Amino acid sequence: MNGKSAYHSILEISLTDTKLLSYDLEQNFPNPFNASTLITNRCPKVGSVRLNIFTNAGRHVKTLVDKQHHSGTYTVQWNGLDADQKAVASGLYLCVLESEGTRMIKKVLLVK
Repeated sequence: MNGKSAYHSILEISLTDTKLLSYDLEQNFPNPFNASTLITNRCPKVGSVRLNIFTNAGRHVKTLVDKQHHSGTYTVQWNGLDADQKAVASGLYLCVLESEGTRMIKKVLLVK
């Protein structure tokens, strides 16, 4: 990075002894949100994971995660900023998880 703070951060990585059977994208919390929200996903095996935010119309807003994950549970925070660090408008957004041929979508509501 060029000295600027990160747009988002992974808050928690919990690797468990139990085998996860499938990918999962939990509903963000809180929802609706104002300042920031937490988005949790689970990965059953090592693989490439992408977590993106889109407008309800399908325009890409921000990539929160684009990397390899091991089996486990991951939580990332979205602060309502787009890829250019500009605050997005109140409204409905789509959180999209893509990994190993799996695609999951959750609705995220930002209220200012």
